[in-house]
Amino acid sequence: MPDPDDLTLVEPRLDQQDAYVDMAREFTREGAQHGRWAVDEASLEGFVLELRRQARADDLLSIRVPQTTYWLVRSDGVIVGTSRLRHRLTPELEILGGHIGYDVRPSERRKGYGTRLLALTLDKARALGLTYDMLTCDDDNVASYRVMERNGGRLADRVSQPDIGRLARRYWFALDAGAAC
Repeated sequence: MPDPDDLTLVEPRLDQQDAYVDMAREFTREGAQHGRWAVDEASLEGFVLELRRQARADDLLSIRVPQTTYWLVRSDGVIVGTSRLRHRLTPELEILGGHIGYDVRPSERRKGYGTRLLALTLDKARALGLTYDMLTCDDDNVASYRVMERNGGRLADRVSQPDIGRLARRYWFALDAGAAC
């Protein structure tokens, strides 16, 4: 398990450009297709500004929700992971997506960073005033659902993912002692 004192969860900052681009390239080499990994030095400033806009909910399409992005940074400046905290759910996100999405860079997996990343992001959800969180993962993504279970997630059900028919697991997290999931 990583040393909690060695890690900080921060909102994206331009002074971490090189560290983010390094992580994004690693995801791209692994074959990740998400647009957030197609960032390079020339486009990072616009990318960070877009992430800040998303957190404020400026001009979001009706199908999108405000979300805050965080980077998990080690004391040596390496960004080991990223998370996205959605401030509310749409009916679609209730089926697949949930409140939090997270990724640990390929070279740093199986070291406990995912568990720590999710724990810190759940703390941010509490601070935002959420009383519960719902997270999802593919049914066969053992690493992800173990991270959720280590953080107190309770398996609610398995649902068929729209359009692709694969199963997804849905986990609920009570963030307030009085909240029932």
